[in-house]
Amino acid sequence: MLRLLLLTAGFSLPACGQFFGLATPADGSRVYFATPLRQKDTTQPTYGKLFQMDDSGLQLFLARNFVRPAPLFPGAGYVTNSYNLLAADVSSDGQVFAAAAALDCIDGFGRAPCIHTPQVHTSITSNGQSNDYPGMLKLSPNGEWAFGIVGPSFPGPYANLVNVATGEQTSTCGFCTSVATSGRPVANDGTAVFFDGEPWLNVQRGTELRRIPVPSQSSDAVIDAAGSTIVFAAYTSASSRELRIASPDATSTDLLAPDGYAPSMTDDGRQVLYLSNRTGTPQAYLINTDGSGDRNLTNEVDGIAQAILSGDGTAAYAVTFGGRLLKISVISATVQELIPRTPFLSNPPILAPGKLVSLPGAGFSTATYNATAPLPESLGGVQVAIQGIQARIQSVQPTAITLLVPLDAIITDSASTIHLDEGSPSPFEILDASAVIFQLAPEVLDSPSAVHEDWSGPVSNENPARPGEILHTYGVGMGPTTPAVPYGDAAPTQEPFARLSIPIGCTEERINGQGVEVLFAGLAPAIVGIYQIDWRVPAVLAGSSFNMTCRFSGSFANIFIDVPVGASNGP
Repeated sequence: MLRLLLLTAGFSLPACGQFFGLATPADGSRVYFATPLRQKDTTQPTYGKLFQMDDSGLQLFLARNFVRPAPLFPGAGYVTNSYNLLAADVSSDGQVFAAAAALDCIDGFGRAPCIHTPQVHTSITSNGQSNDYPGMLKLSPNGEWAFGIVGPSFPGPYANLVNVATGEQTSTCGFCTSVATSGRPVANDGTAVFFDGEPWLNVQRGTELRRIPVPSQSSDAVIDAAGSTIVFAAYTSASSRELRIASPDATSTDLLAPDGYAPSMTDDGRQVLYLSNRTGTPQAYLINTDGSGDRNLTNEVDGIAQAILSGDGTAAYAVTFGGRLLKISVISATVQELIPRTPFLSNPPILAPGKLVSLPGAGFSTATYNATAPLPESLGGVQVAIQGIQARIQSVQPTAITLLVPLDAIITDSASTIHLDEGSPSPFEILDASAVIFQLAPEVLDSPSAVHEDWSGPVSNENPARPGEILHTYGVGMGPTTPAVPYGDAAPTQEPFARLSIPIGCTEERINGQGVEVLFAGLAPAIVGIYQIDWRVPAVLAGSSFNMTCRFSGSFANIFIDVPVGASNGP
């Protein structure tokens, strides 16, 4: 049982959102969002676009064609137009609109980061005219100001405050690190709030900069229309945050909610929508800024990834980790699903034939499905093809699909297509992902990197390995075996075991380059796709960390194993 728990623990991956950059006018009558997905049965581009959703339904609101300017000379770099739309924002009356979009800095060999040129511009349309400004900017409720971070830039990211009427731009800090992601960071009079990595809340009013001490690292400061109330999230631990509140003229901040993040405030500063993990799954909550009326608005099984509150406080919009877009009536807490679960593949890991991998993303299912050997080609209504070959699937979760890369996948330097079939009723199609397939792509399963000889527990600082002890290390992607195991089957539990076809050798620098004894290297018996290396801790080492490198013969592939070693009479 211990072994099984260890092997499954390494495949918990974060979700990636399908819909982001939410915006709504004060009356909550419509919502704008960005997505790279395209509507089914269309030829829309597969980079960021802005959509609008209202009572009349879903419609494409804004998309820009990619423009590749001519380089100054062959092989020279260039910066594209800002075509990849990332976020929307709209004034409370709906008359001023902002669209933030990424620019790509491309050289003669592919994509490269822009250091001196801002990578995001925001186009602001007001009174029939549109102007571009550097940075990811958000509007004040009256649409007269825009504020956000410009970066990367040299010597560091800075905040840009824009007077929309005049076009005047003011840099407010040289190393800004955080501007609100959900709510508004700038008031109707141009008062802006932000953080710069130091233990204070920055309040910029004209040329005056005030700094209010905060108790810990903080982020996501929002301010009301009048510029009188500020709410932000402060870390209380590495994984926990609390909501705090202050006025621009305060000398300290007060606790608003003991847990919460990503605040969004009404224009009058009386109510705050925020997210909280207090029930174990992120949900949307509403609280009055006087501390009263704290209540939850959602109880979604797949959890809330992001949410915004309308300026008048009557409606909220939220995106779940399952890729569902919701509209919430604040008074009744009634939830309306605008877009159903939408599967989305994101940034696949390194692939190799026979490698057990977890494809990250979101919206794959509403429940968790697990399969036993021999693994099926369809699980929970999900099928995945790599290079057109159906992969066998071990598990399907809302945010991850764990599968075995087909053994006959072709090793190639070019990206191979990963195609997902899933019967979602979403109006958006599932975009293919791509990844390069290598001969070997070895990885050691983390936490821990080794298990004690008798499988009594993981090797840890509290329970270190003993000199001379045999340890078991588990991993994936270590290549073919002899004998070969049929695709999707569990490894044999008796001789002949499935040993690595490509020899492996392990060394540790502090034993003068001597090899570490490897007793077994191959597929772990009775398990699908997991490799097991049994090796002996050298008897000469004790009382220190043991850092071992294992190399695969005839390739550049290697793995690193790091374990603490105690005294020989240890546990």
